[in-house]
Amino acid sequence: MSKWWMPERIVNVIYVLYAEILREFITLRRYFIEALSGLVMVYILFMGFFFAGQGFSEHVALQAYHSADLAHRAVGFILWLFALNSVGHFSNAIRDESNIGVLEQVAMTPSGLIVDMWGRAVGRTIVDCMMIGLVLVTIIITTGISLDLPVFSVGCVFILTLLGLYGLGFFFGGLALIYKRLGSVTVVVRFGFLILTGAITPIENFPSWLQFICKTLPMTEGLKILRLLTVDGKPFFFVLKSGDFLILLVNSTLYITVGLISFMYLERIAKHKGLLGVY
Repeated sequence: MSKWWMPERIVNVIYVLYAEILREFITLRRYFIEALSGLVMVYILFMGFFFAGQGFSEHVALQAYHSADLAHRAVGFILWLFALNSVGHFSNAIRDESNIGVLEQVAMTPSGLIVDMWGRAVGRTIVDCMMIGLVLVTIIITTGISLDLPVFSVGCVFILTLLGLYGLGFFFGGLALIYKRLGSVTVVVRFGFLILTGAITPIENFPSWLQFICKTLPMTEGLKILRLLTVDGKPFFFVLKSGDFLILLVNSTLYITVGLISFMYLERIAKHKGLLGVY
């Protein structure tokens, strides 16, 4: 049996990653109208979140446009959109493949489900960067907010944050191998992130015990740092010196490690019980 680091295995992994990335783009092209309508919906959702309870007078609107509050909420909302897709993407994919009867075949390939899921994650992230980026540009143009976007520092923080979110996604993906349908569970978790990570409501307003829970979520620390970099204009050195980046690194490492271990463990249970070919 060849090891994973052998050339033929490496080529196989690269091919699977390429195939899954390509599938994401084919899906986007085939269902482009649906994706575009989704972008319009999330833009309207953002505007509704911000202006709800603010009133629609010209004075209030102009005041809002020039405040840092809108920029903070915009960054939180955009990062939440990535969380929305990453947390439930694996469980939805496993449900769909189980429904059409190909999940067991994918699990029996030399690369296995883990590599297949990683390919989906990379492809989904690339597509999301394109589509959600359009939402961000639209928000900036229509509201007049100003954001700093230092590519290196924002990229590092963004990737680390996504790793933590995908770690949670792997956990739900493993549960989907056994329980098949987790739609309601992942919806509750994903929309809970909108509240509990400070995306639209500062977690400082919560009770101390709830603040502690919120700070352990994979998106909270990343969102805090991204706001420091993009809205407050803090340099990356400031984030490193404060220890926030180290906290994010530890948090994301724990989530992706636990997520991968739990996925492999639950996959082993599903194989042992013969659940991969059952819907």
